[in-house]
Amino acid sequence: MPTIQFFPTFPERPTNPARTNIQTGDIEINAARWTQLTPEEREFVLQHEIGHYKGQTFDEVRADRYALRQLALKKPYSLINYLNAVSNISYGDPLRVMAAQRDTLEIAAAQGSREAKQLLKQYAAADGKETEPQPNNTWKWTLVLLGVVSVCTFLFGKLNK
Repeated sequence: MPTIQFFPTFPERPTNPARTNIQTGDIEINAARWTQLTPEEREFVLQHEIGHYKGQTFDEVRADRYALRQLALKKPYSLINYLNAVSNISYGDPLRVMAAQRDTLEIAAAQGSREAKQLLKQYAAADGKETEPQPNNTWKWTLVLLGVVSVCTFLFGKLNK
């Protein structure tokens, strides 16, 4: 059974909050960094590390996606919290942030959000260009939209129980 062990710090990577042995599933936590995380970021980190083990991968985006599948729409603001966690934990790594934005928009679109569907169309159009889409205010509106969708979905689920 995998274990979780806390270390005072990771001297070789002090900003890394956790790491996983993908052979055993054992997770090591960098206590110095861990204390700086919000509860939502901690939950993301744990699920992300489990994703490395279950997916047998070192790929950060694949581990992020595993965490998203575990967290999405289970609590209010789960999509926004996921986006914030990916951005903060990865220090804004553009590949991880862009993948997280698209993945959360796909969930919102599947929940019926017309705005999310429109933003996905914009991303698809931008993908046809030779350059990556540049960040703009769409990111802020995506967060607002996903917050509304998260709350509505959570409340709708509670009403139908």
